[in-house]
Amino acid sequence: MTQEKNAFRIPLFKPWLGNEELEEIKSVFESGWVGLGPKTTEFENALGQYLGVKNVVGTNSCTSALHLALEILNVRGKEVLLPALTFVSTAHAVIHAGGKPVWVDVEEDTLCMDPEDLNEKITKKSACVIPVHYAGHPCEMDTILKIARDNDLGVVEDAAQAMGAEYRHVKIGALDSDLTCFSFHATKNITTGEGGAITTNSETLARRLRKLRFLGADRDTWTRLKEARERYWHFVCESVGYKYYMNDVTAAIGIAQLRKIDKILERKRYLFSRYSEMLAKIPDVEIPVVRNGVLPSAYAYVIKCENRDALMEYLGACGITTGVHYMPVHMHPPYRKYRKKLPVTEEIWHKILTIPLYYELKDAEQDYIVEKIHEFYKK
Repeated sequence: MTQEKNAFRIPLFKPWLGNEELEEIKSVFESGWVGLGPKTTEFENALGQYLGVKNVVGTNSCTSALHLALEILNVRGKEVLLPALTFVSTAHAVIHAGGKPVWVDVEEDTLCMDPEDLNEKITKKSACVIPVHYAGHPCEMDTILKIARDNDLGVVEDAAQAMGAEYRHVKIGALDSDLTCFSFHATKNITTGEGGAITTNSETLARRLRKLRFLGADRDTWTRLKEARERYWHFVCESVGYKYYMNDVTAAIGIAQLRKIDKILERKRYLFSRYSEMLAKIPDVEIPVVRNGVLPSAYAYVIKCENRDALMEYLGACGITTGVHYMPVHMHPPYRKYRKKLPVTEEIWHKILTIPLYYELKDAEQDYIVEKIHEFYKK
């Protein structure tokens, strides 16, 4: 096999950052307040308005957001149902919260949680279910929520990849789940560098989250300084919490990113559709499915293909970055003791390949990627 050597490199993901973000960061620096403070509140309010949800609690990552969500739902010593086809953070959060992961298989077409398998895996020890919106395609939430409510289970959506996605015309983050967790990692549709958020329509859960993210204290430092005329230094630690809060520097980036989100989604959805139109002509490639009633976030473009590893190597030699999302969590050493048979997950992960998709990806670059995939399968 002759491989083309090309210094031209197309990344897998790339954030769209510029002067807007720098101006927001500058305003934080000039204010002298860089920790948890007014910019974080501004970002939380703006995100809540965009999603159509009452409460947003900013965190320093989606991993910590998931941990907090499971902590306040009290899963310690109980079973938490989740897919193994996800980033390890989803499972780590279960362990950190004292729960036991129970793996649910995925649907072969969407790669999202299979509601039928979920129903079969529920036991008297089950406490919570974590549907993961894989690659930004919403899970079958009506069915999952009904199963959860019928069995008195909490629901925490892992929406790390689903910013901007909609399910039956409602944005992910504003459905009837107890809590939804987002990521603002550098690869995501909008980024704060690192960061996360939890959304909920429950005022009670939101209050508990705000305390738990700030070490269990009744008031954070900014709130004390803003509200208290006397004894502003005084706080009471009501529980043993965590240092999981967002700061104003990262929130400032998020504010600027939110102003761009409609443009980002429009461009990525255009590129997503364009990929599907072109790649559908290749017999050895299966394009991602989009179910009726959903609007994916177009976070990632994941194909199913034959000779996946050889294709990855070939595209890499052509200057094209690709990825695998993911090796199933139950195959990692810490989780092997929980391993169960997951027929679809264990077969499909050998075929999935993520190809470049980001706002600044040019049509010509996309043409080049598709051309090289065609070229590989013609050999």
